[in-house]
Amino acid sequence: MATARLAVGARAPYATGTASVAVIAPQAGSGYPGALSRRGRDAVAVTLGRGARPAAYRDVAADEAYIDVIEYDGDLRRTVRKLKTAGVEAVMAASPVGVELAERIAWQLRLPGSGIPGSTLLRTDRGVQSEALAQAGNTMPAGVRTARLAEALEWVASRTLPVYRLAPAALGVPVRPVTCLTVQGISAMWPQVQEAAYRHSGNAALVLDERVEGRQYVVDSVTQLGPDGPQHAVTGIWTLLHSSTGLLDRTDLLHRHGLLARRLSLYVCRALDTLGVASGSASCHLAWVQFL
Repeated sequence: MATARLAVGARAPYATGTASVAVIAPQAGSGYPGALSRRGRDAVAVTLGRGARPAAYRDVAADEAYIDVIEYDGDLRRTVRKLKTAGVEAVMAASPVGVELAERIAWQLRLPGSGIPGSTLLRTDRGVQSEALAQAGNTMPAGVRTARLAEALEWVASRTLPVYRLAPAALGVPVRPVTCLTVQGISAMWPQVQEAAYRHSGNAALVLDERVEGRQYVVDSVTQLGPDGPQHAVTGIWTLLHSSTGLLDRTDLLHRHGLLARRLSLYVCRALDTLGVASGSASCHLAWVQFL
């Protein structure tokens, strides 16, 4: 039996040869205009209206080299019309808060996107993602997703686990998961993690789950939408080796034709199907535990 934890942060790709790229919800100083310019592409920023921005969100500066800055005020059709006028031929999310809007815009423009609108939470929320994978028959750590500490502690009382992991439900925010050994530790860390998660993502939900102690891997993949649906290709599998202090010591490229590599690849491809990944690159972080 094996246990794996998956965390997917999908990014919408841009097509080769495009002249203009819509960069959704970039923050000040993100460097997207320069990076795209070096590839012969112009950048059009789509910023979020103030009511939709998390507290930590910083808007683009006036002197950044976007050829246009469009503020999304909730009117998707108007935003799409402006992007068509700007000649946008590709869409990419520049921050976690921009993923859902990027996928909706890409769908409206009939451009490649990470997935179908309405399924974004499967790729950006730890709790929603874990539940979907478990329902599809993938082995996942036990856990609960909630914005209420009392509900989390009720879940803890219903089971006994040696170590817990507390993390924001929103993927991609700069808030590190916290290891907790006791109910008191969970209660002490909950307000700090929740406040930071909400400030960066606007999402107050946290995930409390079992911390899996196993060899860790990162599986990189690329998905293309073919005539028969999404086609996933694993491009690399990396073993993460940690020092005795727990810090990452080095990463080793795993031989792709071994039995373990094939099992990891199959698991990831099944997971990507479950999460509705339709196009673009993804990095899947797994903890693999082999029980004898």
